[in-house]
Amino acid sequence: MMSALSDAFLDLMEHFVMQYRLLADLLLQEEKAIITFSIERFNRVREEKQVQIVRIQAIDSKRRVIIRKMAAELGLPPANLTLEKMASKLDQPVADRLRCLSADLKTVLDVVAERNARNNNLIGHSLSLIRSSIDFLTHLMIPAPVYGRNGGVVPSMGSGLRFRSAA
Repeated sequence: MMSALSDAFLDLMEHFVMQYRLLADLLLQEEKAIITFSIERFNRVREEKQVQIVRIQAIDSKRRVIIRKMAAELGLPPANLTLEKMASKLDQPVADRLRCLSADLKTVLDVVAERNARNNNLIGHSLSLIRSSIDFLTHLMIPAPVYGRNGGVVPSMGSGLRFRSAA
């Protein structure tokens, strides 16, 4: 029974790592879309990323079920069953494969976290630039104060600055 469970778990973990690699690739595409300011490409990648996250969540649900079964077989609480503890309870070739998958998963999760943080910073910086441009244009459109003969401010219809359109 444990052999069948461990084989199913290893296959699932390989699929899990592969799905996270696909997510890492999508985050790289997202970064390129942000840098090139391609809204259409950004939206397409964002949708693909959401689908990928749903796939990962589905695999994670299956992983949790197998972990509960393996924990019951090993007589451990599921919350305490780490990949290293699993590997220590399994036969050598299976344990080595699990340790390798664990290292691969950690590596790809680090890449995903780093790319996600970088994209978050890029989006924040882009929004900051847009806000400063809007503030600048708003400032240009505010009419300069005009003082009347009595020293009071007279309402003005415009500042004299004009925007030309190419239309």
